[in-house]
Amino acid sequence: MKNGLAFLFILLVACKPDVTEVSNLQQQIDSLSLELKTLKQEIQKDSIPKEVLVEEKESQPNKPTVLKEVEVPQPKEEIAPKKKENPVVSSKNDTTYHYFNDGRLSVKIAPRSERQKIWIYLPNGEVIYELENILMSYSSHNTLYFRTDGSLERVSSSFNPGASLYMYKTETYFQTNNEPKYKLEEKTPNTLEEQMNNKWLWNSKTRSWVKQEIVIETNFPKQ
Repeated sequence: MKNGLAFLFILLVACKPDVTEVSNLQQQIDSLSLELKTLKQEIQKDSIPKEVLVEEKESQPNKPTVLKEVEVPQPKEEIAPKKKENPVVSSKNDTTYHYFNDGRLSVKIAPRSERQKIWIYLPNGEVIYELENILMSYSSHNTLYFRTDGSLERVSSSFNPGASLYMYKTETYFQTNNEPKYKLEEKTPNTLEEQMNNKWLWNSKTRSWVKQEIVIETNFPKQ
């Protein structure tokens, strides 16, 4: 009996497994189990129809798109260049000079007096026309209007003969070189014929005014 127990003890000792080998086997089994689980999940994922995946993707709410405000550059206002004003120079003796923009003399006005002379010049320096402001027993006054280039545009003249029932006004128009063009005369009071025949044209050759007359035709009754 004792011999049998001894043999069994020896057999059990010889068959006892190594602890290290058991641990390695357990790790391999766990690793295989993890791989099987991962493989199973991939198989299940591939088995889902594509239409279902697309539907789930479309069902997700879209995130609102935030638009950044872009500053639009405002166009710069163009500043128009200032027009060159007609230079006016007054000398010590109160004579007034008006010039063209290129510096040439346009109009010369003598000092104020009972008979104040006004000279109008062509660009070449030649006097083309003369006016006069008069303050005596009768009076004559001229108001000059200039263009931006310094040339004379028109002159408004008024004449009061003194002890008279009539007043006279004249509007004289000039070309850009200061040469007279035409004038309109008005007498107060006036007749219909005077109203119709009140225009004068300037003759450049003779440098004089030519009156433009309108002839009124009258139909006489037949006898």
